[in-house]
Amino acid sequence: MARSWCPIAIMIVSGQNEISFNRIENYGAYGGPYGSEGGVIELDGVDDNFNANDINIHHNTSVNNHGFLEMAARNVENITVAYNLSDDKNQFIGGGTMKNVRVYNNTVIRTREPNVDRFVFWTFYPEGTAFTVRNNIFVIAKDMKVFGPFIKPVGHTRTAIGDHPHDHNLYYSAGNPDPIGVPPGEGDVIADPLFVDSANRNFRLKENSPARNKGVKLGYTVDLDGYPLLGKTSTDIGAYEF
Repeated sequence: MARSWCPIAIMIVSGQNEISFNRIENYGAYGGPYGSEGGVIELDGVDDNFNANDINIHHNTSVNNHGFLEMAARNVENITVAYNLSDDKNQFIGGGTMKNVRVYNNTVIRTREPNVDRFVFWTFYPEGTAFTVRNNIFVIAKDMKVFGPFIKPVGHTRTAIGDHPHDHNLYYSAGNPDPIGVPPGEGDVIADPLFVDSANRNFRLKENSPARNKGVKLGYTVDLDGYPLLGKTSTDIGAYEF
């Protein structure tokens, strides 16, 4: 194990896996080449023949961890990340080659300090990275952007993922007029999501939230609380249905 590695709650070392209905708190540590290491989920395999495909990560709650998901395997494809709460200190999703990553109906909070990693999404390998980002809430610090700015990396350095297909997301960053970092997609909204009680980390929606009924139906049956989604013509943005 590399000396820079730190606590990781769930390690995925094979494809065709499902990670769901977990609550993880306080994993990770400061230090290492990037200032912070460890976190909730890592998909890792150094063998070129390692099949890192077809992973479904859904309905998990992540609190005060040093990153939600890192995909360090060399061949990563067909990953779904849906209906998770990430209230963490560092990246939501980062890695190298990441093809066909679907990011749906998550609530992502990046306001905990010191917030060493200033990315929401990052990659080492932009040419092998492809995301679809839909129906998510992003609440971030005022000096951050969700998708950008993209800077072509030199060597093994991190960069934001840049402009990938994204639609029907809600973005909020107090004092920051451009929390997206790329042009908005169809149905994207920049607004205060109006959570029930942000100060006490309750990120469910108030009745008058601009996230209500603004998402597109994606076939899921329950939200992060287990609230049924069937029978509705639209869905709320984020991990919690009102």
